[in-house]
Amino acid sequence: MDNRFKENIKNKKFQLGLWSTLCNEISTDIIWGSGFNWITLDVEHSVNNYRSVLSQAQAIESRGRTSVLARPAWNDPVLFKPLLDNRFNSFIIPM
Repeated sequence: MDNRFKENIKNKKFQLGLWSTLCNEISTDIIWGSGFNWITLDVEHSVNNYRSVLSQAQAIESRGRTSVLARPAWNDPVLFKPLLDNRFNSFIIPM
């Protein structure tokens, strides 16, 4: 699976990103169009859940170019499983 975010880190390329707690695929679709290289969808500090981050990730990934990262609610393997099942491959891990 292609991971542009990690490839850019490996190649030391500049990336500009955004941390999103907006919890809505319509808002996410709007911020996607701002030209960020990556967007983190936060489950820890927002009312996001696994279903909402999936629909937001689909809105972002349907357009290409922008990588999607997820921040689970806690550093617990059980909380990563639904994100991994939904094809997330880059994480910001709490604690």
